[in-house]
Amino acid sequence: MEEDFEIVELDKGKYTFKMPNGQLLSSVYGDDFVFLNARDFCEGYAAVETKDGWTHMDKNGKLFDYRYDELGDFHRGFAHAVKKVHVVNLIKYFPYTSVVGNIIPLDDLPDKLDRYIDKYGVTWSKLEYEKLQEIYETPETLFTLDEEMKENVNFIKTAIFCIKQKLEDMHMQNSNDEDIKKYKQELNAKIIEEFPSIFDTLKDHKIDDGTKQF
Repeated sequence: MEEDFEIVELDKGKYTFKMPNGQLLSSVYGDDFVFLNARDFCEGYAAVETKDGWTHMDKNGKLFDYRYDELGDFHRGFAHAVKKVHVVNLIKYFPYTSVVGNIIPLDDLPDKLDRYIDKYGVTWSKLEYEKLQEIYETPETLFTLDEEMKENVNFIKTAIFCIKQKLEDMHMQNSNDEDIKKYKQELNAKIIEEFPSIFDTLKDHKIDDGTKQF
């Protein structure tokens, strides 16, 4: 359980976690697990601040590769992340400013970049995130996407993940399993019909227990 991990302040401005067995994470695995700040686990991950910025850590002590200036907790499988824009990393985050030959005046640049991260470490734009949340709320939205999004395999995989999460939440909130099972089967059949050309890449993203399914 997530509450089995307890944040411990080692010294002022230094934190680690006490594991379920009572041992300190930093004592077992070293100084890489002494953090400048830390928050409680949420959906299986904790946001922690290292000397290079904020990242997430899972319960096995794995730290994600990304580092951000601000980082939220996971909610429905996504976390909000902010990267402040500095002149030194201008080309890194805005390579098109010089590639296309149109230099954007510094005054016109945002002072920060908003991103949304999923539990695989993949980053999504605000527009993509909002569309994925729309699919969570109304799974049928998946079938009304524009052609560009429909051809984006990674987006479709993540959209199906959102649908699975929705169905799990419905199951937790609704005792009528037969209705949910029927709804799963209908969605599953429609997904296979709508995305036949990428079935092989999506077959591990199952939302139903039928013979041929996602």
